[in-house]
Amino acid sequence: ASYTLNPNYTTIMALDPATAIIKCRVDYLHCFKPFEGTLNQGNPKFKVTCIVDPSSPDGKAAMKAIDAAVKHVSLDKWKKHPLVWQDPKRFCVSDGNTHTDKDDEVKPAYAGMKVVNASNKNRPVIVDTDGRTPLAAEDNKPYSGCYAKVVVRFYGTENGGRGLFAGFEAI
Repeated sequence: ASYTLNPNYTTIMALDPATAIIKCRVDYLHCFKPFEGTLNQGNPKFKVTCIVDPSSPDGKAAMKAIDAAVKHVSLDKWKKHPLVWQDPKRFCVSDGNTHTDKDDEVKPAYAGMKVVNASNKNRPVIVDTDGRTPLAAEDNKPYSGCYAKVVVRFYGTENGGRGLFAGFEAI
């Protein structure tokens, strides 16, 4: 889908039950140039990792929106809500305590957090904190480690087995 900048963008997106607006800390942010890593060779994507603090007011609101969107997509796609995902690689929401470094230690920024990974072949809408002013790479924001509002759209798939993933729509 393509979107135009709109002052009410987040309000419009919030009306889509498969969409969540997440106030979070971002990591591995690739919003200006698609990322082509070893897993994506020949298929570069725009990506973001959203680190959500489920104990903060913003984190609680984000988790409520994420849970509602996941439930909506699950019910719509499979007619029942799968409560347990057998393969964590087939679900875009994870426990931050499972994100470890090369020494198998939990990454400090992820400890006790919830994590949502999102990607998209299409460039996300990138605006400043006013929600209107478009940003370019030269603006040096947003960047990995900053706090932002991220709009993700959840979708279910059967390709490669049942899975539920998130599309990176806007930041």
